Amino acid sequence: MHAETRKFSKGRFVFFTAWRNIDGTNPVHDHPLAVCDERSLVKPDDYICSDLHFEHESKQLYHLNEANHKRHRWYYYPQMRQDEVLIFKNWDSDRDQPARIVFHTAFSDPRAPADAPGRQSCEARGYAYFPDHEPDLCSFLVTPYANVSVEEATSRCLAAVEALEQWPLEGQQYIIVAAGRGAIEEIAAVLANDSGNKL
Repeated sequence: MHAETRKFSKGRFVFFTAWRNIDGTNPVHDHPLAVCDERSLVKPDDYICSDLHFEHESKQLYHLNEANHKRHRWYYYPQMRQDEVLIFKNWDSDRDQPARIVFHTAFSDPRAPADAPGRQSCEARGYAYFPDHEPDLCSFLVTPYANVSVEEATSRCLAAVEALEQWPLEGQQYIIVAAGRGAIEEIAAVLANDSGNKL
């Protein structure tokens, strides 16, 4: 069993986004990125689940219900320069965290000059993994569902994710939709028990 595979069988993980201005001359004058403080949301009422369909895939997204908009607290960094970056969570496996998801959007700033240059920005997504986090928030992904060892189930899951682009279309759509609704436990169980590579 490869050590890299074994270490992902326990701990905590966080998916995050890094967003920045890539214009080396101008700060972001208009359409900056704003993030909503999740602690200001009414749960679960503010989470609206919807499906987004493409030609070859579908995914489930969360949208923010505006019914409680007066409670929502939004933040942004005006005039962001190229040497600044905004990092925020997309998802956290620790259900006890007060903020696990960050709603975010660009907006038209009425104070922006009319002749302001267009925003030039980029984002990158990644994950942080904390193998020594207590309590363990990863083993639930595989151990209760697989008839195989945690190491074997973890290896299967990682191998399947690495080959996602080669999956049959139906398998890709299943993973995208299930991940969009936060069904990580379900996905892990399916992958861990898919010894015949049916997906």
